Amino acid sequence: MNLELKNITFSYPHKIILNDLCAFFESAKIHAVIGENGEGKTTTAKIITGELKQHGGEILIDNEKVSFNKPSDAIQRGICYVHQIPMLCDSLTIKENLILGLKKIDKNQIKKTAEIFLNNINLNTLLCKNGSDIKFFTSLCNALLKNPKLLILDEPSALLTETQIDFLYTKLNQLKKNGMNIIVITHHLDEAKKYCDTISRLKSGKLTVDTKSDDFLNPVETDNSEITTKDFPSMEKTKSFTVEKLCCSPSFEPALKDINFTVREKEILCIKGQTEDGLKTLEELLTGLSPYKASGKITITSGDKKIQFNANYSSKDLRFKSPLKTGIIPTDKKNTASNPSLKIHELLEPYKMDADFCKKIINKTELKISENQLAEELSGGMLQKLILQRELVKNPELLILCHPLQGLDSVSAKKTIQKIKAYAENGAAVIILTQGDFPKEKCNKYYILNHGRLEDE
Repeated sequence: MNLELKNITFSYPHKIILNDLCAFFESAKIHAVIGENGEGKTTTAKIITGELKQHGGEILIDNEKVSFNKPSDAIQRGICYVHQIPMLCDSLTIKENLILGLKKIDKNQIKKTAEIFLNNINLNTLLCKNGSDIKFFTSLCNALLKNPKLLILDEPSALLTETQIDFLYTKLNQLKKNGMNIIVITHHLDEAKKYCDTISRLKSGKLTVDTKSDDFLNPVETDNSEITTKDFPSMEKTKSFTVEKLCCSPSFEPALKDINFTVREKEILCIKGQTEDGLKTLEELLTGLSPYKASGKITITSGDKKIQFNANYSSKDLRFKSPLKTGIIPTDKKNTASNPSLKIHELLEPYKMDADFCKKIINKTELKISENQLAEELSGGMLQKLILQRELVKNPELLILCHPLQGLDSVSAKKTIQKIKAYAENGAAVIILTQGDFPKEKCNKYYILNHGRLEDE
């Protein structure tokens, strides 16, 4: 199946996303689409798959003009989309998720596909008990069971190890040889160069096809600027956040067993782990969002002030009762840290900001957005930048950051790391929870969460 996009346009009230975008994706190839955060990569994928309707232009399949009003229209024509955050149901088993949306259930085909991508995985386990990599492969299997002729993968490597990435592209090459047209949206140039047949760069609403030149493959200008602490308010008090004997055994989530650590001012403490090792359970407890009973205590000190919480404190306790000003960024930026239906200035209103100050915060993110835009109009990377800046605006003395680099292009990730490092150097205590994308060399303490226990790496 060949796919052609002719003069595709799409815009939100305050921003043009796609501007007469033209592209041709030939069948039996793997095509990479690269670009900075907010350039419209995911928007393009959603238009192709019927999740959004373009405002102008045409979509052609094998030279035939098509129009999709909903995702099922695209699926019926053989187009499937594996989202960056898999569109699955955590409360169902893996097997039940595999058959979501299937019109015809072929048990032999389900078994064959699962043996390839989910080998040695118990398909009867609840999806919520598995890590993000298993969720990705479950979503991929679900798409493949719909027998697509065109497959779109949005940032697949974000959830996978290097070994899993190699495995994935080996299988994608087999699908390509059988005639499938595959489009991969990615931030990673090395990945695109290594595995893909074509590379296209999305910038200013237009798509430029790769000439395989080195200049083309540099999608963003290198930014060597350093963030300094000279304008930060002084934080000279002795500060610390201590977790002692934290234990939790949820009914449907991985358990935590005797978690102990301390992070002090000017330190970055990083905990690397997977969902199945208890990372989500730990996040919910540390951020005060846990619905589960837990034991242990958390002690927060600032100079001669000290407060002790039990393990079931709330995020409200952490923000308003702690002696340390606290900034929190959960993993779910769209629905926990914000709300898709809110306007940008409404996301910033917890701090009672006026319009001018909102604009200053937006300017610091370097995003080309308006304070009246809806949050749902922002890409994952754009929302990540905005929420981080929102949490930093009150100069927090304690930062709890969950997956702070998720969805960011390489330059944005570098700036975010510099910003976090600068706040730590200025006196903040920083806790980072990640599946592994935060550099170890930037941390003062680095732990691995393994089967619910913390281990030194």
